[in-house]
Amino acid sequence: MQPRSLTTRTIQVGTRLLVDWMPPDVRLESFTLLFQKEVALRICATVGSSSYGRLSVLVQAWAAPRLLFSLGPKHFTPPPKVDTAVLSIVPYKPAERLISPALEASLRTVTAAAFQQRRKMLRSSLAKISGEATVSACIKDRPRERGLIGREGAEALCAASGVDASLRAGALPVEKFIAL
Repeated sequence: MQPRSLTTRTIQVGTRLLVDWMPPDVRLESFTLLFQKEVALRICATVGSSSYGRLSVLVQAWAAPRLLFSLGPKHFTPPPKVDTAVLSIVPYKPAERLISPALEASLRTVTAAAFQQRRKMLRSSLAKISGEATVSACIKDRPRERGLIGREGAEALCAASGVDASLRAGALPVEKFIAL
């Protein structure tokens, strides 16, 4: 039997642990975690919903999260001021993974930039990505401020990945974030 994890953590610690438990070192068959209900809904959110964000993309790139049930404040002593929820998170088998461990850092960088300004189009939000190597083949001989790829680089990155640069982060499915 594969090892499993059942845990409850504060929100900041719980989400940080969840992100840190991601590939390449996932050796657990499943995680059963207790989160504030709002955070649990964000983890399970689908593209286009108001709860969909960076945490949704990062988790769903390597695992299938499922909301099991909610618990009200009366189930705890002392009672918290928020509802909580129990999630089951089952990592994809290596052959089913949407992302390779080698691309994990890139996904974190792209999602951080895209969701930092979630109301902006990708061409604007991704312009803040640092790292000229990312788009050097697409935008040669163009000076970039402080090593940022800039708007032109963001558009080139989107075009090379088959992503519409006029979309907002919340409209982009997990697979397209991985392509970026």
